[in-house]
Parts: sequence; structure tokens; C-alpha cells
Amino acid sequence: MPDEQTAQEIQYPYYEVTVTETTWHYKAIHYLEGVLEHRYSERTDVFVGANNFVYLEEGNTEDKQSPDVYLCFGASNRDRRSYRPWDEGGVFPQVVFEVSSRSSRFHDLGDKKALYEAMGVEEYYVFDPLREYIPQGLRAFRRKDAAFQELVLPRDASSEIRVFSPRIQLDLAVDGPLLRFFEPDQRDPLPNYKEARLREEQAKMREEQAKLREEQAKLREEQAKLREEQALLELEAARAELAELRRQLGQS
Repeated sequence: MPDEQTAQEIQYPYYEVTVTETTWHYKAIHYLEGVLEHRYSERTDVFVGANNFVYLEEGNTEDKQSPDVYLCFGASNRDRRSYRPWDEGGVFPQVVFEVSSRSSRFHDLGDKKALYEAMGVEEYYVFDPLREYIPQGLRAFRRKDAAFQELVLPRDASSEIRVFSPRIQLDLAVDGPLLRFFEPDQRDPLPNYKEARLREEQAKMREEQAKLREEQAKLREEQAKLREEQALLELEAARAELAELRRQLGQS
């Protein structure tokens, strides 16, 4: 670990020119990050990161990676330029997602994977939304001792793949160009933040519509009661008029 003076002088880069990505890759990353952000939005001790540098050790500006999406349990939930574990009590990412392609496959399964192993990552998921080199779309790794062990998944692209994440306590399943989250006993995928907000707004709208229908039914009931009362008043008036006519006839 560098001394205090050296540590103050070290600049940890948080930006560099990166390669572009397809809309499929962007949407896959956006979904993963969005669901996790929504799931842990009320937690102050869980950080969800995406596309920013994670450093291996203090004073070392070279050993770093930029995971597409990662999750840190035990780290403060706050904005940051880069993730430096020594600022978070030594907490490294426990779960990492890479949305991969043919051009990045050697990077995702080579030096990135090796550095994630060195960081102590517990779960590593490599998702290929276009099936450019992973026929089933997903490769999943679990930490065993000091290295990753790959889970055996069906290699048939038509087979349903559903992998449970021990850390997140959710199932992961390939759904077309997305890697979606599911509650273990549910068939519908979890929404990301935008989808959740839309569902909440739709539910609120349905609630307001139900309330409006209830008020309309109540209004119709009150109108029917008013018509009934008006009819009774008209009947009483007619009876009074008839009684007056009879009285007048009786006097003539």
C-alpha cells in the first residue's frame, strides 16, 4: 500500500475511449442495470455499477476492468467516478455481468475473467445477445476456491436456460436478446426501473379508473333516487290537486 503522500498524488483514471456497442448490447446492459437498480434502490449498503473502472489494488492504476454491470454487497450506494475497493472496506464486486460479442469474446473470457478471479468475484455471467459465439446465449461461472468453475448449461439454443444466482436470489434466463431476471417461482420477468415505473403508473391509472367507475355508479344511484323522490313529489302534488277538485265539486 502506498504511503499517504504517494496515495494523494496518484490519479486513478475514470474514462478512456471505448468501443461502440450495438443497440442489442445497450438494451441488454440497460435491462440488467435497471432491474438491479430498482431492486436495491432502498438499500444503502448495495452498489450497482455499470461501465466504470473497478481497480484491483491501491496504487495500481493498470490492473482495472470496466464490467458492463456489477454488484457490490457491503459497499455504499452512492455515485462515483470509479470503484476503488479500499474506499469501501475492501469490498470487491461479488457478481459481474459482461454482455459479449464475437469481437470481445477473448477479452471477456481471458484477461477480464482472470482479473475478476483475482478480485474474488463469486459469480460471473457472460451473455451473448446475438448468439455470435455462444449458441445458448449464456455462460455462467461460480467461484470455487481461488478460481471460477463453469456451470454446465444446455448448448442447444432452443433449450430454456434458467440459472439461479445465490447472491441476488433470482433466476437468470435467456429471453431473446435479453438476459432477464425472474423470481424463482414465477414465469414473468422482473421489470427494470423504467418498466416498473410504467407498471406502477398503469396500476395507478387502473385504480383511478375503478374509483371513477365507482363514483359514476354512485352518481347514477343518487340520480335514480332523485328521480324516485321527484316522482313521489309529483304523485303527492297530483293527489293534492285531485283532492282539491273533489272538495270543490262537493261544495257546488
